[in-house]
Amino acid sequence: MPAYETDPDCRLIPLGSHIRLANPRTPATSDSQILRRSYNVDRGLAPDGTLDPGLPDCCYQQDITRQFAAVQKRLEGERFADFTSTTDGEYFFTLSGVEDGTDWFGSGLPST
Repeated sequence: MPAYETDPDCRLIPLGSHIRLANPRTPATSDSQILRRSYNVDRGLAPDGTLDPGLPDCCYQQDITRQFAAVQKRLEGERFADFTSTTDGEYFFTLSGVEDGTDWFGSGLPST
């Protein structure tokens, strides 16, 4: 997690950097934070002889519009996008965890 408070002048992590745009950690953006983990992948050389790297990631949030879409909106037009291309994407819905031995997966879902 970035320590923005140790960089008040934004010299190490500029305001326009990908990480600050995606997660500025301000009171106004606190409800749009997501949990994301990426993984570096190197598939060697592509058929044309160029490198074939990848960066798949998993992203968790409670509300796709309030969190994921809000982050994507903040990232519109950033320079990092000039060097990447999205080739796939999927949405999966997971049940929340359990609190203790009396709880169960799906207990927070509305009953019918």
